[in-house]
Amino acid sequence: MLTYDILRLWRNELESGVDLGAAGQSLIIMTTLPTRTIYQPNSSIYTNKINLATAAAAGLAMRLTQLNVKAGGGKLDPTKGLFEPMNNQDVYVPITPKITFRFENYGTNEIRGLYNMFIFSLNLEVSRGRRNVSQMTFDEIFLLTDVILWPLIAVQRVTDKVWPGDSNGPCRNPCLIYDCEMAGSVQEITLIILGGIIIIGVSNLARIVYVR
Repeated sequence: MLTYDILRLWRNELESGVDLGAAGQSLIIMTTLPTRTIYQPNSSIYTNKINLATAAAAGLAMRLTQLNVKAGGGKLDPTKGLFEPMNNQDVYVPITPKITFRFENYGTNEIRGLYNMFIFSLNLEVSRGRRNVSQMTFDEIFLLTDVILWPLIAVQRVTDKVWPGDSNGPCRNPCLIYDCEMAGSVQEITLIILGGIIIIGVSNLARIVYVR
């Protein structure tokens, strides 16, 4: 979900003051924002209670309607679909002066938005239920630990996550790393090509033997 929307929901849930213990310390909140957007914990989106998901959906519909009217010379063409403009161009939908959604045509009859990923953890005092969350700022409640920029390849560490018992967290699979994954993909492709060459070679050899 979108960062501001989901963190607002989490704050409402945390106001009960329950001690989450190790589960709270292990919690990872994965959120997204449009590309070229910087998360601001003191954003007016919180104070104005703007729901970004709703605003983005409504904004996209309005923007597409504007583009269709423009393409139709001032009126809507009933033979054209709402998403027709996206066949030829990306659509930008500004929600605030600092947040603009970008949507593009992807594949066959598919539309996708381009996003960065922001990963948060809970403040230790919050996870232990020792603070009154209703009197805390978003910056005090949620700690930004990692950022993954579009096209969502490399993880940029912002601050170290504190795991329960000062541990290093769960076991990690090195093949989840981009370079390792790419190497594995290249190896798989090479093996497929090699297998094809072997099959062709065996087929030709069998044909020669059969002819003789």
